[in-house]
Amino acid sequence: MRFAKVVVAAIALCACEQKTAPRLEQQTENVEVLPPVVKGTPSLPPPPAAELPAPPLSATLTFTYDPDPMTPVSDLREITVDVDVLGATSQQLSFEFVTPAAAVFDARAAALSGNPYQRQHLRFELPVAGTLIDSSSLTGTWTARALLDDGTLAAQAGFGVHP
Repeated sequence: MRFAKVVVAAIALCACEQKTAPRLEQQTENVEVLPPVVKGTPSLPPPPAAELPAPPLSATLTFTYDPDPMTPVSDLREITVDVDVLGATSQQLSFEFVTPAAAVFDARAAALSGNPYQRQHLRFELPVAGTLIDSSSLTGTWTARALLDDGTLAAQAGFGVHP
């Protein structure tokens, strides 16, 4: 009986032994160590611009009236047009304010970065108070046009000047 207790104890000890897993040696030659990825940052740099297709050209015009859109021309101080452009490879943007009679009233140009992946914001102001618009009562639907340096129409929209 004593022999049986010793055998059971020996079997129990063998079963409890911890065995270590075999170790694998890792080769560390020619391995690039990358920085840890932090949430919110890209894990890899973006591919060169030549590998990405340029986004399609898009431009939006936003009008702001001082003091407000329904103000009669005699009390209107100015109209501001904000232009947001994406996808433009041009170096310049031309901007025109066109009268209700289809005549270019004012034309201006502004530099663009030429980077189609960068959204660009431009602002153009049309003074009204004390100008020919006010004194000649040039009311009606005007047109704002944004053109790239190759003549491509980027955006066009109408806006009102009220009597």
